[in-house]
Amino acid sequence: MNKKIFIFRAAKILAFSLIFIYLFNCTYRVLSWKEGTAPYTSAATTLYEELDEDIVDVLFLGSSHCYSSINNAQLWDEHGIGAFDMVISGQDIASSYYYMREVFKTQSPKLVCVELYGATFENHAVTANIYRNALSFKYSDNFVNAVDAIAPEEEKMDYLLKWPIIHTRYRELVKEDFMPASPAYLGGNVSETVVTDIGDLTVYSGSETKPLLKSSEEWIQKMVDFAKENNAEICFFIAPYETDEDTHKQFRYAEQMLKKQNVPVVNFFDKIEEIGLDTHTDFADEGHTNRYGAEKITAYMGKYLKDNYTLPDRRGDETYALWEENSTAYEHKIAAEELILSENMEEYFENLSKLENCTVIITSNGDCTVKDTDISGYFRQLGLDRTFAVTGGACIINDGNIDYVTSEQNYFHYQYVDDGAVEIKGTEEGSLINFNRVEYKVVDNGFNVVVYDNILHKIVDCVGFNASKNFAANRI
Repeated sequence: MNKKIFIFRAAKILAFSLIFIYLFNCTYRVLSWKEGTAPYTSAATTLYEELDEDIVDVLFLGSSHCYSSINNAQLWDEHGIGAFDMVISGQDIASSYYYMREVFKTQSPKLVCVELYGATFENHAVTANIYRNALSFKYSDNFVNAVDAIAPEEEKMDYLLKWPIIHTRYRELVKEDFMPASPAYLGGNVSETVVTDIGDLTVYSGSETKPLLKSSEEWIQKMVDFAKENNAEICFFIAPYETDEDTHKQFRYAEQMLKKQNVPVVNFFDKIEEIGLDTHTDFADEGHTNRYGAEKITAYMGKYLKDNYTLPDRRGDETYALWEENSTAYEHKIAAEELILSENMEEYFENLSKLENCTVIITSNGDCTVKDTDISGYFRQLGLDRTFAVTGGACIINDGNIDYVTSEQNYFHYQYVDDGAVEIKGTEEGSLINFNRVEYKVVDNGFNVVVYDNILHKIVDCVGFNASKNFAANRI
């Protein structure tokens, strides 16, 4: 074969291969399973992409019971603990073991805290829980072993290849699948403000036990042994939730099993009164505490960790900037939730005036006056002239500073906000707010408010105050 022809064909094959690999990777990034401890970001991805090596002091492992109960931001704020959650919904005890091994590839935690719910069941409640746990691993022998342990026998090859499972995700793709992942920070999510009165929890006070599955015992023992081999301490804990007596007996069995090896177990069912956990206000549902319950559990856990283990206070250490970011992000999540929970316009604008690093967009529509109702004070809190409440118009306030304000009926303004573009326009037919070409409008007669958080990089609220109904709040 002519040498030039050979080189030309080889170049074509190489170019084709490179293009194929590039397109395959782009497609895989879009279709890949992204669900984990934060929307569209798995804890495993976070670990590799966000954390420097050997920076985690305390590693938490477990299911949603763990990340709804332990608040890493609170551990940081109160004690300076550099903790990370390698937790995923429905994480079984085998997955906990393999994620523990995964973490120790790049980290050297001083302490591993394992939530024990995953040791009490044999089969996952839903197939998606297996997907969440198995597909978040990167390719390695550890991934192969994890799939062998948790995937159904007849489907193991599909899990190992991943593509046969994820290629059908095109039916459920959303905008976030095509965008860079937002920071998942430290893998936890305890900002749930939903309050569900679950009544009295079933709490077992006896000493009778029920053996765990032999496989669960073995996985627990493997975790204990692995921690010792890697010069790390280990403890286990049981987050409170509504369950039956047999499960309580399984927990008792695990406690006794670990006690024989001097491995501590913190059973929060036994701490309910001590920490003041209120089953009427501190749960989001029967299986998970809300942020109010998590605050109480985390307060106890933080003190327990500081009293029983040698853990440095990392506050002020620039190496741990991610933990500071996590703390700030958590504060902003809570502020956004409090804003949404505001019961009336007065309370809403009071909370709005306290927000930092946020952009507030307000436009008026129709007749915004209500007889015997003076709302001018609400707007003054934002630095707006009292006449804005009467004349209406539009304004954009960025971190307390007024970027744009008009009382005219006809106006047009365009500006960039963080990584997005805002367009506001007023005509005789009414006003509109566009953010990244998406229209936000709730009421036709009153004030529309859009709040964008510059720390969380997203719109955290869109609300309309209906002048026809005494400025009652309405949301999309």
